[in-house]
Amino acid sequence: MSNATITRDKPHGKGNLLTAGAIATVTAALGNLVVFYLAAAINGGPLMVPDPSGAGMMPAMVAVPVIFTAVMIIGATLVFALIKRRSAQPVRLFLIISLVVLLLSYLPFLVPIGLPTATAVAFAIMHIVAAGIAVPILIAMGR
Repeated sequence: MSNATITRDKPHGKGNLLTAGAIATVTAALGNLVVFYLAAAINGGPLMVPDPSGAGMMPAMVAVPVIFTAVMIIGATLVFALIKRRSAQPVRLFLIISLVVLLLSYLPFLVPIGLPTATAVAFAIMHIVAAGIAVPILIAMGR
């Protein structure tokens, strides 16, 4: 009698990357919620953004950064999936692309749109929090 072990190959890590993407999305969104509420508390009131009607300022809605975070992390997950299929060094390439996208995400802060300093700083920190949470999770779990 032999001790044969049956192994099943995973379909190129798709399940792991899907799970990693879901965990990264939820975790980054939660991290940005913490930043949002902490910044409002430090600010002594709600973070303010320009009113789309042009009628001054209005409180920032918490759903907006959560939705943007989710969309961007889902996008990052899809990019990593594509890179994994086509690159001999997917982690290295994903890290480079992630850094470039993070740096490019700061371009809107250079345009004067009348964003109060507290809001701009909070939103800028949210970019770092999302990347700092999502990129390591995607790399560690999605290989």
